[in-house]
Amino acid sequence: MVGEFFIGLAITLMLNRTFHLKPIYFAILTLPMAMSPVAVALIWRMLLQTNLGIVNQMLVGAGLPAVDWLGSSDLALSTMVGIDIWQQTSFVVLLLSAGLASLPKDPYEAAEVDGASTVQQFWYITLPLLRPISAIAIIIQLINEFRTYNLIYVLTKGGPGVSTELLSFFAYKRAFQGLSLNEGNATAFILLLIVLVITVVFFMRLERKD
Repeated sequence: MVGEFFIGLAITLMLNRTFHLKPIYFAILTLPMAMSPVAVALIWRMLLQTNLGIVNQMLVGAGLPAVDWLGSSDLALSTMVGIDIWQQTSFVVLLLSAGLASLPKDPYEAAEVDGASTVQQFWYITLPLLRPISAIAIIIQLINEFRTYNLIYVLTKGGPGVSTELLSFFAYKRAFQGLSLNEGNATAFILLLIVLVITVVFFMRLERKD
């Protein structure tokens, strides 16, 4: 979620300074978000395949050793994080771009008259005005990350070992593979409480700052 927000914010600021071909850039950015998570997982599983995957073929062609992206307990979770960031960042970009387009122009004009630099305008005007839409983007993405299941099921099934076994997948395993519905339901309920507490605390802090 942190990676998606900051990368999305950087892309949003770059697109805000772009005047030519902006609709084409937005169309390209929305492609990963429009794809099914299962399709994304299958595509990346082929790309990251140890022996025949394009990524490892490029590494070998550059004189580097092939990497077991999904079979290594040290890399599997980081690889899945990267894939998730690749797919979900475009959603953050769309939300922040809409928020940035709706900001009033008067504060920026006054800041330019007072001699404020671009960095100062971003820090003291853009970020505070974007706080509500940023909060919405963070909460939505946070909930999505806690619900992550398809990527895990298709790519690793929680492995190697339990290195990529998130709470959502653990609840599925206990309920449907381990035939322990009580443990699966308890895990899902705990997951709901975690998301609820984080959401409430986040919005309370946001209102206090406002």
